[in-house]
Amino acid sequence: MDLGKFGLVDNYVNLFTTRQNKEVILANLRGLNQALERNNAPVGYGEPNQSNGRVSPTQELADAFPMKNGASITDPASGYDADNPYDNRDPRFYATLFYNGAMWLGRPVETFDGGLDKPDKVQLQTRTGYYMRKFDADFSTANAYSNQNHNFPIFRYGEILLNYAEAENELGQTDIAYTQLEALRKRAGIQPGVAGLYGLKADMNQQAMRQAIHQERRIEMAFEEQRYWDVRRWKIADTAFNKTLHGMQIIKNEDNTFTYQIIPVQPIIFTSPKMYLYPIPYEEVAGNPGVLQNPGWE
Repeated sequence: MDLGKFGLVDNYVNLFTTRQNKEVILANLRGLNQALERNNAPVGYGEPNQSNGRVSPTQELADAFPMKNGASITDPASGYDADNPYDNRDPRFYATLFYNGAMWLGRPVETFDGGLDKPDKVQLQTRTGYYMRKFDADFSTANAYSNQNHNFPIFRYGEILLNYAEAENELGQTDIAYTQLEALRKRAGIQPGVAGLYGLKADMNQQAMRQAIHQERRIEMAFEEQRYWDVRRWKIADTAFNKTLHGMQIIKNEDNTFTYQIIPVQPIIFTSPKMYLYPIPYEEVAGNPGVLQNPGWE
C-alpha cells in the first residue's frame, strides 16, 4: 500500500476486462477470446451468440448484495422491494449476476419459467434464476460477441484492502477497517449517505465489523476463488456450507408483471471438524507408521 504503485480502478467492470490496470497485481491472462461469455452467459441466445450458462449463482449470493444506499436488504429502511428485488441494488450486483430483466445482446434476460433463458426443456440451464456475469465484457446492447480481453485476478489491490481491514480489526483498530470498506464501496458506486459511511453502520464493535468484512469480501471477491478458503479459515463452514441452497422461481403474469418466490434448490453438507482438513493420501499413511491420518478420515 505504501508503494503507491497500485490502487483501485474507477470502474469495477473494467477491472476484469482491461489487460493492464493499476489494481491487478497478478492475473491469469489469455489471448483475445469469447470463452467466458460463451460458457457462462444465458442459454437462450442462438448462434452466432450461443452460450452454455454453466454457472447458477445462488439466491444466498444474490441476497448478500446490499442496496445502492449500502443498506442490507434485510434492513427495513433499505428500500428493498420483494416484488422488484433487482431494483436499486449495489452496482456490483449487476456486474456479477445475470438476473431476470438484465439487458444482454439487445434484449432482456428471461429467467422466468418458460422464458428464453429458462425454457424448462431437457438442457443445461439455470437452476436458480441467475447466471454468472462477472468477468464478461459489456455486451448489453451489442448484436454479437466479439473477442475480448479477460483478466482473472489471482491477486489484486481490492483484496489487499480487505486483508488489511481484517487484520487491523482483529488488532482492535476498527476505525482503520472502516476506511478500507468505505473505499471499496465508494468505488463500487454505493451512495455515501448523510454520514458518509457508504451504508456501513456507525460505531460498529469488533464483532460487528468482522461480520461486515466477511460480507464485503463475499460480494467484492465473488467468483474469484476466495470464499471456499475464507469460510474455512473463519471456521464458519459449519453453517455457511451446511444448509439448503436456494434460487428464485419467477412466474410471468398475464399483465407482464412477475411474481418472485424463493425456492430450495439443493442441500449441501459440511461435516465438522472433518472437512476443515483434507485427508492425507493413503500411501503416505500406509508407508510411514509415524504419520497419523487427519481426524474424521481414519
